[in-house]
Order: sequence, then C-alpha cells, then structure tokens
Amino acid sequence: MTKFNAILFSLILVATFSCSKNKKSEASNITNSTQMQLTIFHGYGDSEETVSESATIELVNQVMERLDWNKFTNVQLTIDDNNWLSVGGSLGSDGLSVIYSENGEQFVTVDPPETEEQMTKVLRSYLNDDGQFKKDWKFE
Repeated sequence: MTKFNAILFSLILVATFSCSKNKKSEASNITNSTQMQLTIFHGYGDSEETVSESATIELVNQVMERLDWNKFTNVQLTIDDNNWLSVGGSLGSDGLSVIYSENGEQFVTVDPPETEEQMTKVLRSYLNDDGQFKKDWKFE
C-alpha cells in the first residue's frame, strides 16, 4: 500500500467511525477490564454491524475468520469516541491497514499488514491491553 493509499484509508476509517452510532462514554484510563464494542463496517461505510458490546478474544477470532477479506471491510474495537482500534481494507487493490485512536490522537501503520492473521493479532493485543501491537508495528 502506498503512503497515499494508507492516508486515504485512514481518512475513510475516521469518516466511517465518525458516522458510527457509538454512544459510549469517554474513559480516562484504558485497562484490560474495559469493555470494548466489536463492530464490522462493510464496504466503504455502506453498512455497520455491531457484533457485541463486550468483545472477547474468541469472538474476535470468529469474526476475523468468517469475513471475506477480498471485499473492503473494517473491524473495530471501541472503548469510546477517543479510544479505538480499527483493522481492515482488502487483500485486493485496497490493501490492509491498522489505525488506532488514543485519547483522540490517531495513528496509522507505516507498513501495512499483509494477512488476516496479522490483523487478528493486533485486535487481540488491543483487547488484552498489552501494548504488543505498538511494539510489533510502526505507527505515524
């Protein structure tokens, strides 16, 4: 994915998230006991599916395995409007990316993930609040 495509992808994710119906309150401290909403955005914001208000590792794994990654799709874990992580894109011409927001500041991967498994690992890390995804990937 070119830098331009990554930036464009990030803008699409932000616009998609801004249109979301998420009404969770802001959290001042993110902990691994924080409940996260698991949402799928199909297409380029065409439709939104809230899978769970309380995501689990098992649920993340199931969702990621069942999706068709040849079609543009985003999977997002949300704590509140300022703290979330979204993975997505497509294995085709769009490419994949990871973007997250921490206290309202947004970051996107410099180098894109190449597989569904890599994106799943990022989601699991975010859900576990272990910070490993920040060590494994460079963000700007």
